Parts: sequence; structure tokens; C-alpha cells
Amino acid sequence: MRRGTIDLDSIKMKQMLTKVKGLSQLADNKAKVDDLIVKTNINTSHDGEIDYLMIANGSKYCLCIIKLDEFTNEVHSYSLTTYKQYFKRRYQGEYIKMDIIEQTLDGSKFVIAYQDNGTFFVDVIDYRGNKIDLVRVSKILKIDTKSLPISGFCQPLITACFIDNRQIYINTYHRF
Repeated sequence: MRRGTIDLDSIKMKQMLTKVKGLSQLADNKAKVDDLIVKTNINTSHDGEIDYLMIANGSKYCLCIIKLDEFTNEVHSYSLTTYKQYFKRRYQGEYIKMDIIEQTLDGSKFVIAYQDNGTFFVDVIDYRGNKIDLVRVSKILKIDTKSLPISGFCQPLITACFIDNRQIYINTYHRF
């Protein structure tokens, strides 16, 4: 099992330092700005590579997509107050492609669009990791499974996002 850390503040720091470096009048105040940032590492335990990391609206937890191999991805959530794992969901299939998690404005629901070989899905979960719905996009659109993922290209040929807290926009690319 691989042990690692998610350095949440390195992302914030790079953004903040870019802003500080871009504003010459703040250059002398870098120490004051650094004091405003809480730096924390979250210890994780997983076998794969973190492909995607997001901080949920409200900054209560972060979610990440971990690619274990070409057959398996996991979505992990970690509390940003206790720094413990909140939930883990596993996605297995013939050839899984998954790369982005989208959320509602209040951060209470998430959509994960993914592709299993030539079949398209959108998983809708709540902030606890509980399944709300699994949209079988290929079945709804009545499309075949010939639109295989592109090897060497990490994105699936599907994406989804919330239009508002109740409606989801789904876009898929059928190659054949």
C-alpha cells in the first residue's frame, strides 16, 4: 500500500504566491500573508496515483480521484477539520477513464462522469459518498459501445456538470 500526503496548501500557496509576486506593493508583506495560511498535510493510504483533487464548496472536505490501474479508480473524500478519510468509492470495469468531479453550489452533491471502455456513466453522490443515482448514459441515448477511450489520453469522452442544484448537464462524444 502506498502512503502519501495530499498537500492541500501547496495549491493555495502557489496561487497566493503568484498573486503576491504579481503585486509589487505586497512583496514586503510576504511574511504577513504566510501567517494567514494554515498549512496541513493529510496522510493517505492508497495504491495508485492521485489524478484529480478538489476542495468542496464550503471548504469542509476535499475529494480526489485515485487511479489504481486501468481497470479501477477510487474517489476518496477527506475532512478538512479532522483530516481523516470521510468516504471511499470504488469504480471497476474493463477500462475506466475518469478525471473530474463537479459539485453543486452548496457542495452537497457531486457528479462523476466516467467511461468504462465504450459505455458512458454519470454517478451522482451526496457529500457522504452515498449513491443518489447512477445515470447509464449509453443506455438512455441508445448508443453502441464502439466509442472506446483514447489510450494515452486521460480524459473520458464524457463530462457532466450541475446547471443548478437539481439539474445536470451531460455531454458525451460518440466517435463512430
